[in-house]
Amino acid sequence: MTLIDTVQLQETSSSLVELFEITLTDAAQTIVYLSKALDNGSENLYFQDSSNSATLNEYIAVPIDITGVQFSSSGASSRPTLKVANIVSLGRTLDNDGASESESSNDADETTIQSILDSVDLQSNDDLLGSTVVYRTTLLSHVKKASDSDFDEYKAGSTGPTDPVEFPSQTFIIERVASEDNLLVEFELASPFDIQGRVVPAREAIGRYCSWEYQGIRNNRPGGCSWYLNSDGRYFDVNDNIISKTSDTDSGIPTNITEYSQTATFSVGDIRMTVFRPADSTVTFNPQAASIVNTTNNSIDIGGALNHGAVATYSNGGGTDIGGLTNGTKYFISTIGDTASTAGLTGDQIALSTSDSNFDSETVVSLTNTGAGTAHSFTLVGGDVKIWKCLVAHGHGSDTTKQHPPVDSSGRNINPRYWQRLDVCGKTLNSCKIRFQGNNSDETLNSAIPLPFGGFPGLLKFR
Repeated sequence: MTLIDTVQLQETSSSLVELFEITLTDAAQTIVYLSKALDNGSENLYFQDSSNSATLNEYIAVPIDITGVQFSSSGASSRPTLKVANIVSLGRTLDNDGASESESSNDADETTIQSILDSVDLQSNDDLLGSTVVYRTTLLSHVKKASDSDFDEYKAGSTGPTDPVEFPSQTFIIERVASEDNLLVEFELASPFDIQGRVVPAREAIGRYCSWEYQGIRNNRPGGCSWYLNSDGRYFDVNDNIISKTSDTDSGIPTNITEYSQTATFSVGDIRMTVFRPADSTVTFNPQAASIVNTTNNSIDIGGALNHGAVATYSNGGGTDIGGLTNGTKYFISTIGDTASTAGLTGDQIALSTSDSNFDSETVVSLTNTGAGTAHSFTLVGGDVKIWKCLVAHGHGSDTTKQHPPVDSSGRNINPRYWQRLDVCGKTLNSCKIRFQGNNSDETLNSAIPLPFGGFPGLLKFR
């Protein structure tokens, strides 16, 4: 009896099983295998790989559900919603429960969410944008659990069908984070645009929403979003509402929002900001040393201390300016590039641009000499500014068990149960416009400024 024959019976002797294969966007294209498990004590499931039946994949049991999957011969394709436990936060607390007396010893070897998060450096739900989701369905009688008596034989390939028995699978792209809290996250999915098995142009086409990681370039992450870590002094929420435009003109740090303090007490709804300033925010170098200033490719080797896209103020340290630079002037830092001006950068070399537009076009300052003096420096302007809303009331002080800071020493969110980041991107074209084409004085937009919008293929820039 085939799978279709089975489900056409008035009663089947087996329940429907939903499996999810999420291919991440990391360099290794890591695949995370998840199975829908809403009951307490659910076990991981094992099912054959769709492309290689000899390979048995382990699907981790997590609360996950997909809705809105529809088929239509006309109109726009459906945009399903994938709801899943907020594994980026919850995964840090989910451990392998080992094997109890009633369980097989195989249970002690179950894969955990924690091990996957550690292996791919998955820090936030935005890191999942652009990932591919394969939705597979079958019946429980065609999958195995580690506690099954014949599991070892099945895993060894001596039992079971030669090919996986399943319904037709479906493939989607994680397009945006629709909503999230400390327990649940909802992703909006899109269908990949596929022509004869080829994607255009060599990646999936996504229309309405940007798939690039917010501020990705500034954090040396994938994607093309180059929005400033200090938001150019203009902070917006996911609905494109203004959070703050009252900022210090040089640093971009809001002057009307209180900076987080570890000794304070917080109520639900309290707004705080964090400003991550690297320990090496001021980098001192000797331009007279060999190979530091390169007048051939217009670069300076400062030891790799400043990230691509950072803004830093130059100081000659009381000496004479390096030829082409001006003491006390802010410069935009490039560490990589595609044009003749920046493609030659190697190792810890940086190139300098005098404006944001020059940074975007990779137009760099020509360096003519090493100047004079041995203590020149670059000082990072502002820092990585994030704005947070308190979700759970808590008190700090000397009791470290009650201290739940929004970020760790590297600026990453470590307590999503207590703090939700407010200044995030809505991933729409309007979200991109108000940031890159807006200004700090009014609501007008300068449409002449190109947008690095990652929601449509074909062009590097969308005007």
